[in-house]
Amino acid sequence: MITYGVRWACAGLLLEFLSHTLYFNAIAKYGLLSKGTLAAAGVDVRPYHFALTGFWVFVYMWLKVSVLMCESINTLL
Repeated sequence: MITYGVRWACAGLLLEFLSHTLYFNAIAKYGLLSKGTLAAAGVDVRPYHFALTGFWVFVYMWLKVSVLMCESINTLL
């Protein structure tokens, strides 16, 4: 049971770290790559920007779901 608590704490801290330091979730949420606002600001948007944004949003969502699942398991125990 302690292992689940440690996993939950580590995943929660990593989720907080990623949400406060990486900008990929905001880019995906507001669609900045597809609207061309980054290109208008002078950022050279390349195809790997789309791939990196998708990857980090996937990691963020996976952490979010794992934290919620661990939280629900801890409340059942």
